[in-house]
Amino acid sequence: MVDTIKREIKFITYIKERQYMSKPWTLDEEFPTEEKVIYRQFTGLKDKNGKEIYEGDLLKLDEKENWVYPIVEVIFDSAEFTTKITSLNKLGEVEVIGNIYENPGLI
Repeated sequence: MVDTIKREIKFITYIKERQYMSKPWTLDEEFPTEEKVIYRQFTGLKDKNGKEIYEGDLLKLDEKENWVYPIVEVIFDSAEFTTKITSLNKLGEVEVIGNIYENPGLI
């Protein structure tokens, strides 16, 4: 039997031309279909403040852990949400401090 993680499937979108980030939406709702839209999927996880974590978010890692990279980007790779250094589930306490679209200078 395969273990499955039940999480809400929802997205936020970044509309490049207007530099606008949408509110979260599900597939049951009407969603933006403009040409230059970036769809960012919810990971099913929240940061230490209860903020939802989405693909493209920038996470500040727990300083007590002595990470080489104190800020990492959430990516979707090989059918899982991860970072370039480790899986999201192995990061411990994190805080969303921005995203790569609205805050590219953070990384």
